[in-house]
Amino acid sequence: MGRWQAWCVVGVAWAVGCSLSPTEPGDSDEGKRGLETRCEAAGGDFYERAPATLCIFGERQGTSVGPGFACPEGFPNRLGDGELLLCNASGEFPAEILVEIDGRYPSCTDCELDAGDVGADVEVGDVGDPGDVERCDDPDELVWVDGQAEVEGSFAGTGLGEALSCDSNASVGHVYALTTDASGDLVIEVEADEGTFVPALSVRNVCAQRASALPGACLRHRAQPSKNVAVLLSAEPATYYVWVSTPPAADRGTYRLRASFQARPEPQDLEACEALPEVSLGDGEVLGLGVSARGQFEVGGPLCGHDASSRAEVGIDVEADGVWSIDLLRGQGQGFAARQRSECSRAEGEVCGDIILGELRRNLLRQEVEAGRKTLSLGNLPDSAIPGYGLELRHSSELEGQSCARPQVLDVSARDEDGVFEAVIAASLRGYRDSAAAECGMNGRDRVWELVLTEPSDVRVEARGVSGAPLSVTLSSSCDAPGDCSVGGVARSGLAAGTYYVRVDGDLDDPADIELDLRVAPALVGGSCEVPGEPVVLAIGDTAQVSLRQEDGFSGVISCGAEVVRDRVVPLDLVEAGDLAIVATGEVSLEDLVVEHAPSCEVSGSCGDAHHGIAALEAGNQVVKLGGSPGVDEGDVEVSLELLKPGERCFGAQLVSLDHDHAVGLGGYQPDAMPGCVSGGLAADRAYAFELSETSTVILTLTPADAQQAVALWLERGACDAAHELACEHGEAGQPATLVLGALQPGFYRVWVGGDPGDSTLHISTN
Repeated sequence: MGRWQAWCVVGVAWAVGCSLSPTEPGDSDEGKRGLETRCEAAGGDFYERAPATLCIFGERQGTSVGPGFACPEGFPNRLGDGELLLCNASGEFPAEILVEIDGRYPSCTDCELDAGDVGADVEVGDVGDPGDVERCDDPDELVWVDGQAEVEGSFAGTGLGEALSCDSNASVGHVYALTTDASGDLVIEVEADEGTFVPALSVRNVCAQRASALPGACLRHRAQPSKNVAVLLSAEPATYYVWVSTPPAADRGTYRLRASFQARPEPQDLEACEALPEVSLGDGEVLGLGVSARGQFEVGGPLCGHDASSRAEVGIDVEADGVWSIDLLRGQGQGFAARQRSECSRAEGEVCGDIILGELRRNLLRQEVEAGRKTLSLGNLPDSAIPGYGLELRHSSELEGQSCARPQVLDVSARDEDGVFEAVIAASLRGYRDSAAAECGMNGRDRVWELVLTEPSDVRVEARGVSGAPLSVTLSSSCDAPGDCSVGGVARSGLAAGTYYVRVDGDLDDPADIELDLRVAPALVGGSCEVPGEPVVLAIGDTAQVSLRQEDGFSGVISCGAEVVRDRVVPLDLVEAGDLAIVATGEVSLEDLVVEHAPSCEVSGSCGDAHHGIAALEAGNQVVKLGGSPGVDEGDVEVSLELLKPGERCFGAQLVSLDHDHAVGLGGYQPDAMPGCVSGGLAADRAYAFELSETSTVILTLTPADAQQAVALWLERGACDAAHELACEHGEAGQPATLVLGALQPGFYRVWVGGDPGDSTLHISTN
């Protein structure tokens, strides 16, 4: 790859410094020469500037860095991610070096201009030289009036150009110059004044230099309605360039850009609770918040269990009671810690969290909030880059449970010794509106709850109106998606771990005091695909007893069209191919059950007539699903499973082709049928089948291989329990048995072969 030395950089607001070292090290520099060799051999770029000796990798450098990537020997310390990874022979990562390297490896060198997630791609065409250079020659000045500056802008008529935004899709932009003559805290916010777009915001020290963007001061939040806010803590006196931009296909309406400044001669102190810079979070608002704390780089201390290399604090003015959430966004940084307090100086009720390398978003909190000022404390993780923090704040003043934006959380953490949660929860639909159409029953005012399952579970939820009015209950895996709906309640077995939603609908005119009866239990083994249990292992001749249990609920595993009220899964491991005989051994007959065979639990299988068993199964793993019809809703149903040889019983008759010889072996078979031409029974028999597509004369011949062997041959038509024998012949020892039947109608016919154990040949022909 390459090797380069740092040189003096002029024109940026912070000192990058100079290196007076020669480009090539001398002979006494053997250690560094060895580091350089190892770096280049690994595909990295070698960078040397005291106190850092770096080997640089990542997508921006041209090297793919996967999860298991290891820095070369001699570079034990690392900083960065797959986009830009710095391996350091020393333990120091000076801020000015990080800024310089970020500028030398731009994150977007040949970006396509597209609309991202706010519109379709557009034809950009030839737009000439990027317009940002001309705008940077004469940017609009923001004028301070009593510590405030404000301007209204419009993208209408603005041409395309490189907007120098952190949003690579943004190619329509305006730039403003904002000058401060003292150190202090600078708050800059932008929001759409009209239109459906959300302007991106970027603050930098050098107008036309992407690498001069302040860490944490580049925001591209797009959720609506929202605004983007950048907070520069302990900012040095300087001229800052504020870029406001939007993708080319976005609605180019007007926007409002505001700035406020509060002088602060020194960096914030730890736990500083006075005169914090403040941003507002309005009723129902979504806020993209970036905090650039380069001026706090030397103020470190403990935060949320981390030894933060930099600490900073920001006030949040929550304008209305409701519920709010805070998500941490890692962006291009290494990660950071965050703490929220309702009162700055009180630790009671504080919420702590962090986001680390490998995570892009992590929720810090989601809870009820009262209007008033809150405090956010932010801190860099050890050995991370210049402190810059990205967050997303959301607020809603809706009643808890009014909509999917604010479902009420069901706390099911209190379990008994068997891991079961069971409770009756008093609730009401008073004050709620009809926010979603019910899928069944009542469709009036409704309320939604969020249910989080940490393990596969059986869930039952019932809703009862105190007045006796009917209520509809819906259980779904997505709040806005269809689910299981029933009047009075819903029960599901074997729900996978995850988040589910319970919605209750009632009459708009009813007082709507209700009781929610909820039961959550660990999923019953064998009751669903989530917990199928150990497979039943069967070889030829083996039997096993299984049960459709009283406690089995409805999990929805059966794909057959028949209605079932409970079901279960029986995994099988068949050692050999064969026919699976299924017999209900109790008072319930097999006709009252629904039987489905499938290669695995998660896929649909065959749902044919299985009143006696399932024929022609291959060896290996598979499942049988058992379901009870509405009449089979009480008590255990015992079922016997037996693996038989192919064709050993009537239901397993093997389909054979016409006009071909078929080898028949009766070794190991037992007698099952009762042919009319045989007295005293046979030693063994087995069943075959064939199909006629047209009316035909059929000739069947069974020829024994041994002169001492006597064989029998008979033909049937009809179901196994109501078969009609058409013809039968029991041959002498060593002689073939032959049947000739004329004018047989199209359809399926069953052929039985029997006699002494041994081999023979079956031939079926037509004319």
